[in-house]
Amino acid sequence: SFTAQGKVYDGVKIRPRGSWSRSWPKKSLKILFDHRNTFQGERSLNLNSGWRDPAFIREVLAYKIYRVCDVPASEAKVVRVQVNGRFYGLYIEVEEVDKEFLSRRKLKGAAVYKVAPHSRDTDERELANEAAYHIAYAKQTKKTESYEELAEFCHELASSSDTLAFFDKYVDTEEYINYLATTVLIQHWDGFTKNHYLIHDIQGSDKWRVIPWDLD
Repeated sequence: SFTAQGKVYDGVKIRPRGSWSRSWPKKSLKILFDHRNTFQGERSLNLNSGWRDPAFIREVLAYKIYRVCDVPASEAKVVRVQVNGRFYGLYIEVEEVDKEFLSRRKLKGAAVYKVAPHSRDTDERELANEAAYHIAYAKQTKKTESYEELAEFCHELASSSDTLAFFDKYVDTEEYINYLATTVLIQHWDGFTKNHYLIHDIQGSDKWRVIPWDLD
């Protein structure tokens, strides 16, 4: 059972989260809630350990800088975790990029693709067919639909002879420039070929956007 702000959530599951962070002495955690008793409308909760940052400020500050620069990014805050009544540690709670995330940012109905965590070179692969996209990207919404829109976007980018025209047509260019500038500012060098989401705002602008992730 999981308790927060006096409310008890039963039937909760817990597992380590992350890839590299699983090797750390202090593991990051994924809390999974029963769909009948969600946590503040969320089915899951991300608790990052902050093991490599003794000040517990880098990750929270990084997400905040993205948001200040008008890039859709998760909310993040420091929380206190206790196990069986005893202090267990400080953790970084990071908002999940899911349907609720989209609704809060007026992106309802968007298609969300997460760079597959086992791939370190997703954006540099030869994506010749749809099966290759399944290996490189994991759908977070519209999971029963094909990867055709992503394939079309990538092929158009690879073959376009007018890069500016491509970005004006398919990408929220100003927001993407802000994303790149912020990424350089905070030195998130690990987020160019992985550790990000691609979002297709189907019901809104019909443009593609990049959402930062794994800023620990």
